[in-house]
Order: sequence, then C-alpha cells, then structure tokens
Amino acid sequence: IREMEKTHILNVLKETDGDRAKAAEILGIDKTTLWRKIKRYGIE
Repeated sequence: IREMEKTHILNVLKETDGDRAKAAEILGIDKTTLWRKIKRYGIE
C-alpha cells in the first residue's frame, strides 16, 4: 500500500509541476500531511 501511495503522490506532483499546495488539494489532504509523506517516502 505504501508503494501505491508513493506512486500516486509522485504522479500528482508531476501533473502539478511540483506544486505541492495544488497536489495536496487534488489528493484531498492537508499540505502539512503531504509534506510529511514526501519526507517519509524520500520524494524530492
């Protein structure tokens, strides 16, 4: 499940050209939550 979540976050970040605020909105999560997940999964 974690790998699926990481892949989904990566795809949304690509769609938004790295705009984390927009990505969080699309994902339906808070920006802080997205930041934590990015850090947890080592996404740059």
